[in-house]
Amino acid sequence: MAAIFPDELLSHMQLKLGDELYVTEGKDGSLFISAKKPDPATHNVLQDLAG
Repeated sequence: MAAIFPDELLSHMQLKLGDELYVTEGKDGSLFISAKKPDPATHNVLQDLAG
C-alpha cells in the first residue's frame, strides 16, 4: 500500500521516503497518523484494512 503526502507534512513530521507511518482510530472514530509506533493497546486501523 502506498500514499502520497505533501512535502510540508513530511518535513513537519521529520519523515523521509520509506519511513513507516501508523494510523490509529480515536474513540470518536477520528483517525490519527503518527511516525511513532502506537501503544499495542491502541487499535491499528491499517492492520484491519490490510486484512
